Amino acid sequence: MSDIKNIKEFYNLDKNDWIEYAITTGFDKRIIEYIKHKPSQLIRIPNDNDVICFPCPKNWQIVDTILKTYTDYAIIIPLIKGTIGSKATEKFIKYIKKI
Repeated sequence: MSDIKNIKEFYNLDKNDWIEYAITTGFDKRIIEYIKHKPSQLIRIPNDNDVICFPCPKNWQIVDTILKTYTDYAIIIPLIKGTIGSKATEKFIKYIKKI
């Protein structure tokens, strides 16, 4: 079984359950609002086994830490790209700059 298939099975969870978890554990509100707006971004497993940066619950937890640690987008953006990937980061940053 491929690693990607294992990850997909591991993260077989309900978006609403994750949002409730994120709220009760104090996730950054921008992440919670983004996932409410774009639930497909909670987990987006790539088809390529070589890709290691993609949106998933654990990586959103890392993004939460990044947002709580830094305020300068020049620092935040590269760190988030290295966590959830470039495309997901572009969508996320565009959304949070609107709210």
